Amino acid sequence: MKHYFIINPTAGRRNAADRLRNRIQQTFYDLGDAYEIYITKAVGDAVRFVRETCGENTEELRFYACGGDGTLNEVVNGAAGFVHASVTSVPCGSGNDFVRNFEPTSCFYELGALANAAAQPIDLLHFSDGAYGVNMCNVGFDANVALHMAKFKTLPLVGGQMAYNLSLFYSLLHKMYSQLRITVDGDETFEGEFLLTAIGNGSFCGGGYKGTPLAQVNDGLLDLCIVKKVSRLKLINLVNVYKKGLHLENEALRQYIIYRRCTQVDITAEKPFAVSVDGENACVKNLSIKIAESALRFAAPLQDCIRTPALSAAAFGE
Repeated sequence: MKHYFIINPTAGRRNAADRLRNRIQQTFYDLGDAYEIYITKAVGDAVRFVRETCGENTEELRFYACGGDGTLNEVVNGAAGFVHASVTSVPCGSGNDFVRNFEPTSCFYELGALANAAAQPIDLLHFSDGAYGVNMCNVGFDANVALHMAKFKTLPLVGGQMAYNLSLFYSLLHKMYSQLRITVDGDETFEGEFLLTAIGNGSFCGGGYKGTPLAQVNDGLLDLCIVKKVSRLKLINLVNVYKKGLHLENEALRQYIIYRRCTQVDITAEKPFAVSVDGENACVKNLSIKIAESALRFAAPLQDCIRTPALSAAAFGE
């Protein structure tokens, strides 16, 4: 098996390439396996490199996404569909939310463990334009927070979660709601002004906010969480509960939450709405997402380490 380290040099607050190069060289000197380090040059470069590498080789390949969730998203989009490719993550970003779906997350920093880990199938979010998401798609308020978060991450001593919190309160001062029509599995529709909508393959976003707490990356389902229009005061009270993933079992908030586990979500609106997929942002008027079951081979450092939800679907009445 050949190993490829795809390093985003802008991930986090320090140069990931400088920090990783010596660790990689020492690890693979001991292992004796072939490896290559590739430093990405621009947005989309990781997708191109991984896809071309998969097309040019028939041997078993492992790609290490060295960056944040955006870097992992690009590597996944390059590797999806190639049966001889597996992907893993070396968290170097400010959020690193996808690896939170596994425990303990500290194992993802052990390069030797990642090199020897067995790949297991996980699901992906599949969009109508053919692109994939590995973790979560956020619509509305959450997506606006992600959009502004990039500005706060440039401030001294401001990391992923702090940047998310600052952006959250900044977004409170602006328009908070989106008029949407949301259809679940083609037969259930919700229409109105909504604060946010999260469609998760994984549970976490924004540096540890557990928006879709029942989600598992290998269960063949999307987790949809819709938060209805609430007052700013109610939202401030909701933040910590939502962050901990306790919003489904909070009786005071139950009337504001719609939660479904499904295989397809379609969202339309008359005006463009903010969308964030694995931390990458856009504005659209239509969005269609399906679950792509077992679409990627992902190497986690320990077997059976996918995080199990603390709350069952039955407890929420699903």
